[in-house]
Amino acid sequence: MISFCIISSESKIVTNAKIKNQNCNEIILHFEEVAKKSGFGEDETNLLFNFLTSYISFYPLSAFKDHLDEATSLTSDPDDVEFLALALAIPNDGIWTADQHFEEQKKIKIWKTADLLKLLPQNEI
Repeated sequence: MISFCIISSESKIVTNAKIKNQNCNEIILHFEEVAKKSGFGEDETNLLFNFLTSYISFYPLSAFKDHLDEATSLTSDPDDVEFLALALAIPNDGIWTADQHFEEQKKIKIWKTADLLKLLPQNEI
């Protein structure tokens, strides 16, 4: 779906600028899939989308292009390169993803949803 860098100092989730206007439709399609699988209605899905995007910063390629070669050497999946390059370029606490290709490398911390849930106080789950 989407991979994110987690930045604790700003309490923001960051994604790279690969998600441009033409790809926003893809994000919306994934949220429709989430809605179907979770039982969310259109209003809840839109609320979730708006909430999540309020915590997303978009970075232009120029912000991480100097790290593309190193990122390419870290993964066999070309779809992961820009996310790894961004993680190499900016201060962050890792990448939140379920994509197993990211685990091929050891330079950037990879967070699974279960890892993040363990960090929440039990009464917030």
